[in-house]
Amino acid sequence: MSSKLFRFVVVFIVIMVIATGLYKSLLGSNSESWERVAFDSLKSAMQEGLVKMHWQWQYDGRPESILYETTQSERVEMNLKGWPIFPASEEACQTFLDMFAGDVVVEVSGLQLDVNMRQQLGIGVEFVKHQSINESGDYVDMCRYRRADQKIEYYLGTGKLF
Repeated sequence: MSSKLFRFVVVFIVIMVIATGLYKSLLGSNSESWERVAFDSLKSAMQEGLVKMHWQWQYDGRPESILYETTQSERVEMNLKGWPIFPASEEACQTFLDMFAGDVVVEVSGLQLDVNMRQQLGIGVEFVKHQSINESGDYVDMCRYRRADQKIEYYLGTGKLF
């Protein structure tokens, strides 16, 4: 009887190890693809946000700043061409990213979870000074956002996002 119990436990452990390995391999590849999609969605949200800021600036009569509403209201300084102005720093790049990928409250079965998309996706933030933006030789500062093999580059004060 003890021999049967021992075999049963060994078979059960082997099955659990195999199941765990399969689960991890499936979850791991699935997780990466969802993170890629989420990062692409972030880029789309940034593009849409820049356009909204620009049109709001025009609609409000081209003021020096606008009140931009995402998950919270934020006062955003605008340049004469209608694009947001941020100080030339990594902190400003972080502020811009947080407008689109900051803390989000998600409710699951009545439980509210505070999720930080930047941390979940592992997005790195970098400020790059004086980058060429076009063939005419114009130079502007840039915020670069990276994760794995993906990146987003925002040329400050231009509305250009690559």
